[in-house]
Amino acid sequence: MAQVEALFTKPKVCEEAERLDEQFTNIDINMSPESEPKLIEKLDQFYTGTDDTLRKLERAMADEINHT
Repeated sequence: MAQVEALFTKPKVCEEAERLDEQFTNIDINMSPESEPKLIEKLDQFYTGTDDTLRKLERAMADEINHT
């Protein structure tokens, strides 16, 4: 994320990069066998959330590139 923030200057890009970094930093997954159904649900939520944020980051970077 530091590389993205170093290359892009628009606030929207920085916000989305920070949001994505927070999602990875704050992931909380319990790996105990008895929690497997919840683990799968948490991983699915994590994947969906990070995928959405990554797409927003990609759009923000494309907008900055196209408007400079």
